[in-house]
Amino acid sequence: RAEGLTRLDPVDVGRLLGLDRVPEVRTLRRRMAELAGAGHAEKLIEALARRHLEGHREASGIFYVDGHVRAYHGGREVPKAHVARIRLAMGAEVDTWVCDRDGDGLLVWSAPPGASLVGELRSVTAKVRELVGPDARPTICFDRGGWSPKLFVELTRAGFDILTYRKGPARTEPRSAFWAHRHTDEQGRAHDYLLADRPVRIGY
Repeated sequence: RAEGLTRLDPVDVGRLLGLDRVPEVRTLRRRMAELAGAGHAEKLIEALARRHLEGHREASGIFYVDGHVRAYHGGREVPKAHVARIRLAMGAEVDTWVCDRDGDGLLVWSAPPGASLVGELRSVTAKVRELVGPDARPTICFDRGGWSPKLFVELTRAGFDILTYRKGPARTEPRSAFWAHRHTDEQGRAHDYLLADRPVRIGY
């Protein structure tokens, strides 16, 4: 967002753009308004996402989805949401973010007022399918806000794997269910884990 420029060194950011210094916030707002007036913002974001994945094929197998809540200070009536930064429920806007395996931002849009993560995931998977093609079977990762056995069926049938966690209480796994595992990362560092793997049947 344009306001983010106030927290950055204008000379440093200008160098990235080939300028002596980055334009002022009001100038950037004006130019963004001109771009928005063309009505092609969605096409631009999708083109940037496609270009990113073409250069990072190894990062296109897993996609992280999350809703980012922003406090709303306008004059319209909007649904309330929990704003974690100030720990209050208040009128808020929610942006849906989609990141690749490395956590790099890929897609973002403002969700309709009152939209649920379950509903947004349907939009996410449609857009991801366009990016990765019909034959890929990517994994979609999301938090418990997207918990819906009905949605799980839809995503599985659409060729997606799911990574989430259970909503509601669950019994503690016994220590005997865990086994020691070692993983060596890309930098050659070893990480030791205690992992348990248990099948869960979800009825719908």
